[in-house]
Amino acid sequence: GITLRAGRSRSINHKLNTENITAKFYDERGQEIDGELEIASPNRITFTTGEEHRNVRVEVVGTIEKGENPLAVVADYSARLLMSLRNISVSYNQSNGSMLPGYKPKTTFLGMENYNGVMAPGLPFILGWQNPNFPKDIAMKNEWLSTDPYINSPFTMSQTNSFNIRGTVEPLPGLRIDVTANRNYTENLNEYYIANFKGEFPDSTRSRQVTGNFSMSTITLGTAFEKVYSNENFASETFEKFRDEYRQAISDRLAQERARASDHYPWIDDTIPVTPGYNQGYGPASQAVLIPAFLAAYGKRNVSRISLSAIPGLLEIRPNWRITFDGLSKIEFFKKYFRSINLNHSYRSSYNVGSFVSNPFYEETPDGFVSRDSRDYNGDFLNKRDIASVSISEQFSPLISIDMNWINSLTTRVELKKSRSLSLSLANNQLTEISSNEVVVGAGYRFSELPLIFNLPGGGQTSMTSDLNVRADFSIRDNRTIIRKLEENVDQITAGQRVMKINLNFDYVLSDRFNLRLFFDRIVNKPFISLSYPTANTNIGFSIRFTLAQ
Repeated sequence: GITLRAGRSRSINHKLNTENITAKFYDERGQEIDGELEIASPNRITFTTGEEHRNVRVEVVGTIEKGENPLAVVADYSARLLMSLRNISVSYNQSNGSMLPGYKPKTTFLGMENYNGVMAPGLPFILGWQNPNFPKDIAMKNEWLSTDPYINSPFTMSQTNSFNIRGTVEPLPGLRIDVTANRNYTENLNEYYIANFKGEFPDSTRSRQVTGNFSMSTITLGTAFEKVYSNENFASETFEKFRDEYRQAISDRLAQERARASDHYPWIDDTIPVTPGYNQGYGPASQAVLIPAFLAAYGKRNVSRISLSAIPGLLEIRPNWRITFDGLSKIEFFKKYFRSINLNHSYRSSYNVGSFVSNPFYEETPDGFVSRDSRDYNGDFLNKRDIASVSISEQFSPLISIDMNWINSLTTRVELKKSRSLSLSLANNQLTEISSNEVVVGAGYRFSELPLIFNLPGGGQTSMTSDLNVRADFSIRDNRTIIRKLEENVDQITAGQRVMKINLNFDYVLSDRFNLRLFFDRIVNKPFISLSYPTANTNIGFSIRFTLAQ
């Protein structure tokens, strides 16, 4: 029932709410009418023909992309979250070794020999059992040790334990999280078994020495972004809590544990002075107090629950991670401008005991506590392991990094890096804090098919065509070293500078063997202390590289 006028457009309201439209017009005889169709809006079209037609029939077909069912989307992402753990691996490695100088039996059958009627060194030893008392309890009793008094090499036994967890989680498309956690412990025992000129072995208890080191992944994120008070006053709120509040709390916990477990072993000595706010035997400079307080303060942990051991167990491990995301480049809006967009974030933090050595004067009570008389010159209880220093190393590498590869061959990069190192010296009770903050901005562009023209010696010219890669990077990094003294209550910056770098590179690849490069590098150092002076270094030049090898 539609009438079309010659040369006049006819508007049709179809209300299909889409511009993906096909329309056909038919005359009274059912023949299709030729004309010009125009999509005016998602709900209206116009049609113009050169002849007049009456009683016209029109068919309008619209195509609409079917949207996803919200319930299906929720179900899909829920299932993906449940199955987001792609892989996980847990490994525990232990290696042990022993070396006993002066061992007399030889090796015959299965590494053993019948020596004085006993198979030496015994089946348990051959199967890998490590016994720290093997020389005294087994070898000496069976006369397997040489009585030569000139043998002065110690019996050594080493042990290394390594625990690692690795996993990959992909909760969303394009989002990948790599999680790692580890704990490493190394211990070396040295003990001398040297006979006297009478062929007797004296007691070697005092000669036994145990050394080792320890490291464990942890999380110190809670204090990573703490700001010092000002550029003149470098005080830290976390350090003040560690110094004033956390040390006293750990001292109370240690004293309460000892009091509950050893009521029948009196340990209070009225002749020893006590520091106000602390308990006897667990003063402000005690290793047993400082290390747990240090870990609780900078790890933002509950001081009433943190492990009191300087070598925490497996349950104290905390994971580190690396996150990558490239899903933005799959969104239609970003596809118009970028070939790829990559986001990166990485966090690593570890607690380290650089080295420890056993204390030969340490004595235990039957309930496992240090004896009442095993004290140092401050009146604090001795420790089974003497530790010179402990440290926390934390890195955001990067805190955030954005790499963008544009459609027009432009590449841009923005990166923020942050790191700090906290080293607590137990010899002089001071904390050395080294922090670094860096911002990097970079850009690059590829000029395709850029001609390079050479003038020939005899006249004339020749040219080569290749790509020119231009890269520019600018970075600012602030480094600071601050010493914080526990007893003197002093926060002092001892080193630091602001480093600014500019790098420009022009690479022109003439062929797969011939490369021409122009560069400009400038580094400016501005110190934060008056003992140093500003410096600047500039490098500019070019290099030509020709490769002869195939």
